[in-house]
Amino acid sequence: MTVYDSIPVTVTGGTLSDAEIAAYVKHSKKTYRNRKIEQLSIQVDGGINSETAALCAKAGADIMVAGSYIFKSSDMKDAVSSLADAK
Repeated sequence: MTVYDSIPVTVTGGTLSDAEIAAYVKHSKKTYRNRKIEQLSIQVDGGINSETAALCAKAGADIMVAGSYIFKSSDMKDAVSSLADAK
């Protein structure tokens, strides 16, 4: 997954676990709140499915990119719905 805050951070090859990604998102969100930066969006790109989308959303991510999950799904409508329901 890749997590974007003000500076892109790329993690390739599954280097970080889902828990580590969630911790990074939480840390980024907290850091920018402490700096009184309210207009920041955090984006997670890669490895997003209905389970990881919920994990990232709980951690504070605002945007999740789920291209492969949707386009490789046998039912794109259900895939999109599962992401929209992820909380």
